[in-house]
Amino acid sequence: MFGAPSSDFDSLASQSRSLHGHMYVLPVAAWMLRSGVEVVEVSDVMRGLQGRADRPRIIEALEKLNEIGAVRELERGGKRNSPRIFSKAANPYWNFVESYLANAPGGLEVEQ
Repeated sequence: MFGAPSSDFDSLASQSRSLHGHMYVLPVAAWMLRSGVEVVEVSDVMRGLQGRADRPRIIEALEKLNEIGAVRELERGGKRNSPRIFSKAANPYWNFVESYLANAPGGLEVEQ
């Protein structure tokens, strides 16, 4: 969960829009990094971001992370209604996110 004030989340979302063209990529990545999860369902991220993003926006953010290789989407076993599950992948992007969070004004923190 984001323990930071809303202004910190807004700052991260603004930077995400500039970098990725999507305001939730960095917040999703930050939540995954700080919470220590390796595998997530979309609903996990929704709870982690405390309702600041809806399901379609989180799916878009996870798809963008998939495109850059930071996560990979796991097979759904041929079941269309199965939850979408993403696994964190070894990728330098995570070093960027960690560095960004450490050096952000006020040190954006994410509670587990």
